[in-house]
Amino acid sequence: MIRINVMTNDLRNVLKSRRWRANNLEKHSLTQTAWASKNKDKRKAIVGRWKDSDPEGWDRVQRRKSRKYKVTHPENFTSEARQPLHVKDRLGIGAYEHFNAQMNIQKNRCAICHTHIEFKGKTSGHRDHNHETRQLRGVLCNRCNVGFGMFRESVEILNAAIDYKKKWEDVNA
Repeated sequence: MIRINVMTNDLRNVLKSRRWRANNLEKHSLTQTAWASKNKDKRKAIVGRWKDSDPEGWDRVQRRKSRKYKVTHPENFTSEARQPLHVKDRLGIGAYEHFNAQMNIQKNRCAICHTHIEFKGKTSGHRDHNHETRQLRGVLCNRCNVGFGMFRESVEILNAAIDYKKKWEDVNA
């Protein structure tokens, strides 16, 4: 029986590289990290091409990395640990401290309707801020935060709503 070897040099190199990586994971990781830090633009281009060509594969890898990180670092995923990072990312440095100071000033009450704000996970006080300048304002309860957002934070629309309410109060009186 004659055996034909159809393995190309490229395939041999790929298999050899995979074996080396499997046997030298730590060294491979350090090499990859060093290369990535020296070649940020190249890495960004490679990642961008990969994301564009195979979005499902990209998402699958990112989810796997995220699950692995959550398992190895559970302390970073408690609500207390995540809240300061979330606020800092969205509103800038000092936002978490501003929230705590504002809650003390407002005596744990909504800045608009003055109802008591209880801390129950995601439904506790909302940090009101200007969406254009990112300037922090007061702390609002969920209802006032949603209502203020629905009126697009516009004084004109809020005044029109007040006028509308007064008009119908007069009709029903």
